[in-house]
Amino acid sequence: MAGAQGKNYVVQIGDNTISPSNYDEVACQGDLTFNTGKTLEVSRTKNCKNPFFREAGFTAAFSVELETPMHATHTLILTKADAEALVDVRITSSESGLPVWTGPAYVSYDPLSAPTEGIATLEILVAWVNDPTRTAVA
Repeated sequence: MAGAQGKNYVVQIGDNTISPSNYDEVACQGDLTFNTGKTLEVSRTKNCKNPFFREAGFTAAFSVELETPMHATHTLILTKADAEALVDVRITSSESGLPVWTGPAYVSYDPLSAPTEGIATLEILVAWVNDPTRTAVA
Protein backbone atom coordinates (compact mmCIF):
# COMPACT_ATOMS: atom_id res chain seq x y z
CA MET A 1 0.00 0.00 0.00
CA ALA A 2 1.34 3.45 -0.92
CA GLY A 3 0.44 6.88 0.37
CA ALA A 4 -1.90 9.04 -1.71
CA GLN A 5 0.04 11.69 -3.59
CA GLY A 6 -1.23 15.23 -3.00
CA LYS A 7 0.16 16.32 -6.35
CA ASN A 8 -2.42 14.07 -8.04
CA TYR A 9 -5.37 16.04 -6.60
CA VAL A 10 -6.62 18.73 -8.96
CA VAL A 11 -9.42 21.28 -9.01
CA GLN A 12 -11.78 21.26 -11.96
CA ILE A 13 -14.46 23.86 -12.65
CA GLY A 14 -17.54 23.91 -14.83
CA ASP A 15 -19.78 26.70 -15.97
CA ASN A 16 -23.06 25.92 -14.22
CA THR A 17 -25.03 27.80 -16.90
CA ILE A 18 -24.46 24.70 -19.06
CA SER A 19 -26.30 21.55 -18.00
CA PRO A 20 -24.57 19.28 -17.27
CA SER A 21 -21.33 21.14 -16.58
CA ASN A 22 -18.28 20.25 -18.62
CA TYR A 23 -15.45 20.28 -16.11
CA ASP A 24 -12.06 21.70 -17.08
CA GLU A 25 -8.93 21.35 -14.98
CA VAL A 26 -7.84 24.71 -13.58
CA ALA A 27 -4.53 25.58 -15.24
CA CYS A 28 -1.22 26.07 -13.38
CA GLN A 29 -2.43 24.98 -9.93
CA GLY A 30 -0.29 25.18 -6.83
CA ASP A 31 -0.80 23.42 -3.51
CA LEU A 32 -4.37 22.56 -2.53
CA THR A 33 -5.80 22.61 0.97
CA PHE A 34 -9.36 21.63 1.76
CA ASN A 35 -11.30 21.62 4.98
CA THR A 36 -14.58 19.93 5.86
CA GLY A 37 -15.34 22.80 8.22
CA LYS A 38 -16.39 20.37 10.94
CA THR A 39 -14.60 20.70 14.25
CA LEU A 40 -15.17 18.50 17.24
CA GLU A 41 -15.54 20.38 20.50
CA VAL A 42 -16.56 19.54 24.05
CA SER A 43 -18.99 21.47 26.19
CA ARG A 44 -18.04 21.21 29.81
CA THR A 45 -20.22 21.93 32.82
CA LYS A 46 -19.72 21.28 36.53
CA ASN A 47 -20.66 17.65 36.29
CA CYS A 48 -20.61 16.51 32.64
CA LYS A 49 -18.90 16.78 29.28
CA ASN A 50 -20.78 16.71 25.98
CA PRO A 51 -18.96 16.44 22.67
CA PHE A 52 -20.49 18.26 19.70
CA PHE A 53 -19.62 19.29 16.16
CA ARG A 54 -19.37 22.88 15.01
CA GLU A 55 -19.90 23.24 11.26
CA ALA A 56 -18.39 26.19 9.40
CA GLY A 57 -18.78 24.71 5.90
CA PHE A 58 -16.60 22.88 3.38
CA THR A 59 -13.87 25.03 1.80
CA ALA A 60 -10.81 24.64 -0.38
CA ALA A 61 -7.91 26.95 -1.13
CA PHE A 62 -5.26 26.81 -3.83
CA SER A 63 -3.04 29.10 -5.84
CA VAL A 64 -2.69 29.52 -9.58
CA GLU A 65 0.14 30.95 -11.62
CA LEU A 66 -1.16 33.48 -14.13
CA GLU A 67 -0.31 33.28 -17.82
CA THR A 68 -0.76 35.53 -20.82
CA PRO A 69 -3.12 35.24 -22.46
CA MET A 70 -5.19 34.38 -19.39
CA HIS A 71 -6.38 30.76 -19.33
CA ALA A 72 -10.14 30.21 -19.79
CA THR A 73 -10.46 28.54 -16.37
CA HIS A 74 -8.85 31.56 -14.68
CA THR A 75 -11.18 33.91 -16.55
CA LEU A 76 -14.20 31.84 -15.44
CA ILE A 77 -13.06 31.94 -11.79
CA LEU A 78 -12.55 35.72 -11.86
CA THR A 79 -15.86 36.32 -13.66
CA LYS A 80 -17.86 34.17 -11.23
CA ALA A 81 -16.08 35.68 -8.20
CA ASP A 82 -16.71 39.26 -9.37
CA ALA A 83 -20.38 38.47 -10.00
CA GLU A 84 -20.71 36.54 -6.70
CA ALA A 85 -22.19 33.74 -8.81
CA LEU A 86 -22.05 29.98 -8.38
CA VAL A 87 -19.67 27.77 -10.31
CA ASP A 88 -19.51 23.96 -10.36
CA VAL A 89 -16.35 22.70 -8.63
CA ARG A 90 -14.86 19.22 -8.49
CA ILE A 91 -11.76 18.13 -6.61
CA THR A 92 -10.51 14.85 -8.03
CA SER A 93 -7.43 12.67 -8.17
CA SER A 94 -5.79 10.59 -10.85
CA GLU A 95 -5.42 7.79 -8.29
CA SER A 96 -8.09 5.08 -8.26
CA GLY A 97 -10.24 4.70 -5.14
CA LEU A 98 -9.56 8.17 -3.68
CA PRO A 99 -12.40 10.55 -2.77
CA VAL A 100 -13.81 13.08 -5.23
CA TRP A 101 -15.83 16.10 -4.04
CA THR A 102 -18.31 17.79 -6.39
CA GLY A 103 -20.89 20.54 -6.05
CA PRO A 104 -21.90 24.15 -6.65
CA ALA A 105 -19.70 26.66 -4.88
CA TYR A 106 -18.73 30.30 -4.65
CA VAL A 107 -15.18 31.32 -5.50
CA SER A 108 -13.15 34.33 -4.49
CA TYR A 109 -9.61 35.46 -5.12
CA ASP A 110 -7.17 37.37 -2.94
CA PRO A 111 -4.34 38.18 -2.75
CA LEU A 112 -2.57 38.65 -6.06
CA SER A 113 1.16 38.27 -5.67
CA ALA A 114 3.11 40.05 -8.42
CA PRO A 115 6.81 39.85 -7.59
CA THR A 116 9.36 41.91 -9.51
CA GLU A 117 11.00 38.64 -10.52
CA GLY A 118 9.02 35.47 -10.93
CA ILE A 119 5.48 34.49 -11.84
CA ALA A 120 2.36 36.33 -10.68
CA THR A 121 0.13 34.10 -8.54
CA LEU A 122 -3.42 34.38 -7.34
CA GLU A 123 -4.91 32.69 -4.25
CA ILE A 124 -8.32 31.11 -4.89
CA LEU A 125 -10.84 30.23 -2.15
CA VAL A 126 -13.76 27.88 -2.82
CA ALA A 127 -16.77 27.67 -0.47
CA TRP A 128 -19.44 25.10 -1.23
CA VAL A 129 -23.08 26.08 -0.73
CA ASN A 130 -23.81 22.72 0.89
CA ASP A 131 -21.39 19.94 1.65
CA PRO A 132 -20.16 18.66 -1.72
CA THR A 133 -21.13 15.20 -2.88
CA ARG A 134 -18.37 12.69 -2.16
CA THR A 135 -17.74 9.80 -4.53
CA ALA A 136 -14.58 7.88 -5.41
CA VAL A 137 -12.28 7.81 -8.41
CA ALA A 138 -13.15 4.72 -10.44
